[in-house]
Amino acid sequence: MSTKAKSPAPAKMSPSGNLETRFAAALALCQGGKRAEGVVQLEALLPEAEAQPVLARAIRTRLAALAPKAEPSKKQDAGEPFAKATLHLNSWEAEEALQILEKAGKGGARVDYLKATALVQLGRYEEAAAALKAALATEPDLFFTFRMEPDFDSVRRHPAFQNLG
Repeated sequence: MSTKAKSPAPAKMSPSGNLETRFAAALALCQGGKRAEGVVQLEALLPEAEAQPVLARAIRTRLAALAPKAEPSKKQDAGEPFAKATLHLNSWEAEEALQILEKAGKGGARVDYLKATALVQLGRYEEAAAALKAALATEPDLFFTFRMEPDFDSVRRHPAFQNLG
């Protein structure tokens, strides 16, 4: 009598894989028009994800991006445009970040550097190089940040970004 080989048991999903799957499902809800449901799932997922700092940060970032827009107060925090722009850049929403930075006006090296980052994400390299040069002219220490910033990895060898330092 022959016995049939058993098929291997399905691999159990690791707890982190389960969290990542649930995170992806919550994001899909948000992007699929069910924003409120997705936010509820993200909020429920956050306490479990605290053991994984990268995942917890991703959840917090997404929740911040999905937070309802508050009415702008008359006395707005000066750092708020930079925080919002950075949040959009981290979510690869460069167009939104650029709009915020344009509204912020002349903010010095910090605004120019963030504009350069947004412009690189949009593939507008010549404009990005000009914004980065303006930032470095005001604050030369940003050159080190430029060298370490992953968003600039793809353009460091581009002719527009040569001779910055």
